[in-house]
Amino acid sequence: MSLPEPVRRRLSSFSRTVFTDNNRTGPENRDDANHIDNEIVSSLPLQMSLYFNLWFFPFWWASSIAMLQLKYSVLPDYYKFILVTSIILTSLIEVIRLYLGYMGNLQEKVPELAGFWLLSLLLQLARQGDWKLQGLWDNKWENFIQQLVFGNLQ
Repeated sequence: MSLPEPVRRRLSSFSRTVFTDNNRTGPENRDDANHIDNEIVSSLPLQMSLYFNLWFFPFWWASSIAMLQLKYSVLPDYYKFILVTSIILTSLIEVIRLYLGYMGNLQEKVPELAGFWLLSLLLQLARQGDWKLQGLWDNKWENFIQQLVFGNLQ
Protein backbone atom coordinates (compact mmCIF):
# COMPACT_ATOMS: atom_id res chain seq x y z
CA MET A 1 0.00 0.00 0.00
CA SER A 2 1.57 3.25 -1.11
CA LEU A 3 0.58 6.87 -1.49
CA PRO A 4 -1.48 7.98 -4.49
CA GLU A 5 0.71 9.20 -7.35
CA PRO A 6 -0.28 12.93 -7.25
CA VAL A 7 0.38 13.11 -3.49
CA ARG A 8 3.65 11.22 -3.91
CA ARG A 9 4.81 13.62 -6.67
CA ARG A 10 3.97 16.72 -4.61
CA LEU A 11 5.70 15.39 -1.50
CA SER A 12 8.66 14.32 -3.62
CA SER A 13 9.06 17.77 -5.15
CA PHE A 14 8.64 19.41 -1.75
CA SER A 15 11.20 17.11 -0.17
CA ARG A 16 13.68 17.75 -3.02
CA THR A 17 13.52 21.48 -2.36
CA VAL A 18 13.81 21.13 1.42
CA PHE A 19 16.09 18.15 1.98
CA THR A 20 18.66 18.47 -0.82
CA ASP A 21 22.12 19.93 -0.54
CA ASN A 22 22.45 22.63 -3.17
CA ASN A 23 26.23 22.85 -2.68
CA ARG A 24 26.72 19.33 -3.99
CA THR A 25 27.09 19.20 -7.78
CA GLY A 26 27.04 15.48 -8.40
CA PRO A 27 27.44 12.05 -6.88
CA GLU A 28 30.38 11.52 -4.59
CA ASN A 29 33.30 9.56 -5.96
CA ARG A 30 33.80 6.40 -3.97
CA ASP A 31 37.10 4.68 -4.61
CA ASP A 32 36.31 2.05 -1.99
CA ALA A 33 35.77 -1.32 -3.69
CA ASN A 34 33.75 -2.60 -0.71
CA HIS A 35 31.21 0.23 -0.89
CA ILE A 36 27.64 -0.97 -1.22
CA ASP A 37 25.44 1.29 -3.35
CA ASN A 38 22.17 0.33 -1.73
CA GLU A 39 23.15 0.83 1.89
CA ILE A 40 20.16 1.26 4.21
CA VAL A 41 20.41 4.48 6.20
CA SER A 42 17.19 4.52 8.21
CA SER A 43 17.30 6.42 11.48
CA LEU A 44 17.38 4.26 14.60
CA PRO A 45 16.36 7.09 16.99
CA LEU A 46 13.41 7.94 14.75
CA GLN A 47 12.42 4.29 14.54
CA MET A 48 12.59 3.93 18.33
CA SER A 49 10.49 7.07 18.73
CA LEU A 50 7.90 5.73 16.30
CA TYR A 51 7.86 2.36 18.06
CA PHE A 52 7.23 3.89 21.49
CA ASN A 53 4.71 6.32 20.03
CA LEU A 54 2.87 3.38 18.49
CA TRP A 55 2.54 1.80 21.93
CA PHE A 56 1.71 5.10 23.66
CA PHE A 57 -1.00 6.18 21.21
CA PRO A 58 -3.68 3.60 22.21
CA PHE A 59 -3.32 4.59 25.89
CA TRP A 60 -3.57 8.28 25.00
CA TRP A 61 -6.62 7.58 22.84
CA ALA A 62 -8.34 5.50 25.54
CA SER A 63 -7.71 8.13 28.21
CA SER A 64 -9.00 10.89 25.90
CA ILE A 65 -12.18 8.94 25.18
CA ALA A 66 -12.65 8.15 28.88
CA MET A 67 -12.29 11.82 29.82
CA LEU A 68 -14.65 12.81 27.01
CA GLN A 69 -17.25 10.36 28.28
CA LEU A 70 -16.90 11.63 31.85
CA LYS A 71 -17.34 15.30 31.05
CA TYR A 72 -19.62 15.03 27.99
CA SER A 73 -22.88 15.51 29.88
CA VAL A 74 -21.86 18.83 31.45
CA LEU A 75 -20.43 20.45 28.32
CA PRO A 76 -22.32 22.92 26.15
CA ASP A 77 -23.44 21.64 22.75
CA TYR A 78 -20.97 23.68 20.67
CA TYR A 79 -18.06 22.49 22.82
CA LYS A 80 -19.20 18.86 22.50
CA PHE A 81 -19.06 19.19 18.71
CA ILE A 82 -15.62 20.84 18.77
CA LEU A 83 -14.19 18.29 21.20
CA VAL A 84 -15.48 15.22 19.35
CA THR A 85 -14.33 16.63 16.00
CA SER A 86 -10.86 17.43 17.31
CA ILE A 87 -10.42 13.97 18.85
CA ILE A 88 -11.52 12.27 15.61
CA LEU A 89 -9.25 14.45 13.45
CA THR A 90 -6.27 14.12 15.79
CA SER A 91 -6.67 10.34 15.94
CA LEU A 92 -6.93 10.05 12.16
CA ILE A 93 -3.94 12.33 11.57
CA GLU A 94 -1.89 10.47 14.18
CA VAL A 95 -2.54 7.09 12.51
CA ILE A 96 -1.57 8.50 9.11
CA ARG A 97 1.49 10.20 10.63
CA LEU A 98 2.74 6.98 12.24
CA TYR A 99 2.19 5.03 9.02
CA LEU A 100 4.10 7.59 6.97
CA GLY A 101 6.90 7.63 9.54
CA TYR A 102 7.32 3.86 9.42
CA MET A 103 7.21 3.69 5.61
CA GLY A 104 9.45 6.71 5.16
CA ASN A 105 12.07 5.53 7.62
CA LEU A 106 12.23 1.79 7.04
CA GLN A 107 11.79 1.83 3.27
CA GLU A 108 13.71 5.10 2.85
CA LYS A 109 10.92 6.78 0.96
CA VAL A 110 11.59 10.51 1.15
CA PRO A 111 8.06 11.70 0.21
CA GLU A 112 6.51 9.62 2.99
CA LEU A 113 9.11 10.88 5.45
CA ALA A 114 8.42 14.47 4.38
CA GLY A 115 4.70 13.85 4.92
CA PHE A 116 5.46 12.47 8.37
CA TRP A 117 7.44 15.59 9.33
CA LEU A 118 4.79 17.92 7.92
CA LEU A 119 2.00 16.19 9.85
CA SER A 120 4.14 16.24 12.99
CA LEU A 121 4.64 19.99 12.64
CA LEU A 122 0.98 20.53 11.83
CA LEU A 123 -0.19 18.76 14.98
CA GLN A 124 2.39 20.43 17.22
CA LEU A 125 1.73 23.93 15.90
CA ALA A 126 -2.00 23.50 16.43
CA ARG A 127 -1.46 22.27 19.99
CA GLN A 128 1.07 24.99 20.79
CA GLY A 129 -1.19 27.70 19.37
CA ASP A 130 -4.08 26.52 21.53
CA TRP A 131 -1.90 26.48 24.65
CA LYS A 132 -0.49 29.93 23.90
CA LEU A 133 -3.96 31.39 23.40
CA GLN A 134 -5.19 29.70 26.57
CA GLY A 135 -2.17 31.07 28.44
CA LEU A 136 -2.82 34.60 27.19
CA TRP A 137 -6.45 34.38 28.23
CA ASP A 138 -5.57 33.01 31.67
CA ASN A 139 -2.94 35.71 32.27
CA LYS A 140 -5.33 38.53 31.33
CA TRP A 141 -8.09 37.07 33.50
CA GLU A 142 -5.72 36.58 36.44
CA ASN A 143 -4.42 40.15 36.13
CA PHE A 144 -7.95 41.51 36.07
CA ILE A 145 -8.93 39.53 39.19
CA GLN A 146 -5.78 40.66 41.02
CA GLN A 147 -6.45 44.29 40.14
CA LEU A 148 -10.07 43.96 41.19
CA VAL A 149 -9.26 42.28 44.52
CA PHE A 150 -6.37 44.52 45.48
CA GLY A 151 -8.03 47.71 44.29
CA ASN A 152 -5.44 48.70 41.70
CA LEU A 153 -8.04 48.96 38.96
CA GLN A 154 -7.48 52.19 37.03
